[in-house]
Amino acid sequence: MAGARLQADLADIAVQATFWTSLTFVAALSRIWPWWQHWYGRAMITIDILLVIAFAPAVVELFDPSLVPRSWFTWASLAAFTFIPARTAWLFWAIRRIQRGSAPTASG
Repeated sequence: MAGARLQADLADIAVQATFWTSLTFVAALSRIWPWWQHWYGRAMITIDILLVIAFAPAVVELFDPSLVPRSWFTWASLAAFTFIPARTAWLFWAIRRIQRGSAPTASG
Protein backbone atom coordinates (compact mmCIF):
# COMPACT_ATOMS: atom_id res chain seq x y z
CA MET A 1 0.00 0.00 0.00
CA ALA A 2 2.86 2.40 0.73
CA GLY A 3 4.03 2.05 -2.87
CA ALA A 4 0.60 2.95 -4.22
CA ARG A 5 0.38 6.00 -1.94
CA LEU A 6 3.85 7.14 -3.01
CA GLN A 7 2.88 6.72 -6.65
CA ALA A 8 -0.31 8.75 -6.13
CA ASP A 9 1.61 11.49 -4.33
CA LEU A 10 4.23 11.67 -7.08
CA ALA A 11 1.48 11.84 -9.71
CA ASP A 12 -0.12 14.75 -7.81
CA ILE A 13 3.25 16.52 -7.70
CA ALA A 14 3.77 15.97 -11.43
CA VAL A 15 0.30 17.33 -12.26
CA GLN A 16 0.80 20.39 -10.06
CA ALA A 17 4.31 21.05 -11.40
CA THR A 18 3.11 20.83 -15.00
CA PHE A 19 0.09 23.06 -14.39
CA TRP A 20 1.87 25.79 -12.38
CA THR A 21 5.00 25.85 -14.54
CA SER A 22 2.96 26.19 -17.73
CA LEU A 23 0.68 28.84 -16.23
CA THR A 24 3.60 30.86 -14.88
CA PHE A 25 5.50 30.57 -18.16
CA VAL A 26 2.58 31.88 -20.25
CA ALA A 27 1.90 34.72 -17.80
CA ALA A 28 5.56 35.77 -17.52
CA LEU A 29 6.26 35.51 -21.24
CA SER A 30 3.11 37.48 -22.05
CA ARG A 31 4.54 40.39 -20.05
CA ILE A 32 7.76 40.54 -22.10
CA TRP A 33 6.74 39.31 -25.57
CA PRO A 34 3.44 39.64 -27.43
CA TRP A 35 3.62 36.02 -28.64
CA TRP A 36 -0.01 36.07 -29.81
CA GLN A 37 0.93 38.55 -32.55
CA HIS A 38 3.34 36.13 -34.25
CA TRP A 39 2.46 32.84 -35.89
CA TYR A 40 5.59 31.26 -34.45
CA GLY A 41 4.79 32.55 -30.97
CA ARG A 42 1.31 31.04 -31.17
CA ALA A 43 2.77 27.73 -32.32
CA MET A 44 5.24 27.73 -29.42
CA ILE A 45 2.98 28.83 -26.56
CA THR A 46 -0.14 26.81 -27.31
CA ILE A 47 1.33 23.68 -25.71
CA ASP A 48 1.53 25.42 -22.35
CA ILE A 49 -1.99 26.79 -22.70
CA LEU A 50 -3.28 23.33 -23.56
CA LEU A 51 -1.46 21.82 -20.56
CA VAL A 52 -3.00 24.41 -18.23
CA ILE A 53 -6.48 23.64 -19.54
CA ALA A 54 -5.89 19.89 -19.53
CA PHE A 55 -4.64 19.73 -15.94
CA ALA A 56 -6.94 22.38 -14.45
CA PRO A 57 -9.66 19.97 -13.25
CA ALA A 58 -7.09 17.76 -11.52
CA VAL A 59 -5.46 20.75 -9.81
CA VAL A 60 -8.83 22.11 -8.65
CA GLU A 61 -9.69 18.71 -7.21
CA LEU A 62 -6.31 18.51 -5.43
CA PHE A 63 -7.02 21.81 -3.68
CA ASP A 64 -10.55 20.88 -2.66
CA PRO A 65 -11.70 17.31 -3.25
CA SER A 66 -15.30 18.34 -2.56
CA LEU A 67 -15.28 20.42 -5.72
CA VAL A 68 -16.51 18.19 -8.46
CA PRO A 69 -15.54 19.79 -11.77
CA ARG A 70 -18.52 20.69 -13.89
CA SER A 71 -19.12 18.70 -17.03
CA TRP A 72 -17.98 21.54 -19.34
CA PHE A 73 -14.75 21.84 -17.33
CA THR A 74 -13.99 18.16 -17.80
CA TRP A 75 -14.87 18.35 -21.50
CA ALA A 76 -12.55 21.33 -21.92
CA SER A 77 -9.78 19.33 -20.28
CA LEU A 78 -10.41 16.37 -22.56
CA ALA A 79 -10.46 18.63 -25.62
CA ALA A 80 -7.13 20.16 -24.58
CA PHE A 81 -5.54 16.71 -24.32
CA THR A 82 -6.99 15.88 -27.73
CA PHE A 83 -5.47 19.00 -29.32
CA ILE A 84 -1.94 18.35 -28.02
CA PRO A 85 -0.99 16.02 -30.94
CA ALA A 86 -2.41 18.54 -33.44
CA ARG A 87 -0.40 21.29 -31.80
CA THR A 88 2.76 19.17 -32.06
CA ALA A 89 2.13 18.71 -35.78
CA TRP A 90 1.57 22.48 -36.10
CA LEU A 91 4.88 23.17 -34.37
CA PHE A 92 6.65 20.73 -36.69
CA TRP A 93 5.14 22.56 -39.67
CA ALA A 94 6.22 25.94 -38.22
CA ILE A 95 9.80 24.82 -37.64
CA ARG A 96 9.97 23.22 -41.08
CA ARG A 97 8.70 26.45 -42.61
CA ILE A 98 11.45 28.42 -40.88
CA GLN A 99 14.11 25.89 -41.82
CA ARG A 100 13.12 26.02 -45.46
CA GLY A 101 13.41 29.79 -45.39
CA SER A 102 9.84 30.33 -46.58
CA ALA A 103 8.77 32.25 -43.53
CA PRO A 104 9.95 35.31 -41.66
CA THR A 105 11.82 34.74 -38.42
CA ALA A 106 9.94 34.57 -35.13
CA SER A 107 10.59 38.27 -34.55
CA GLY A 108 9.40 39.37 -37.95
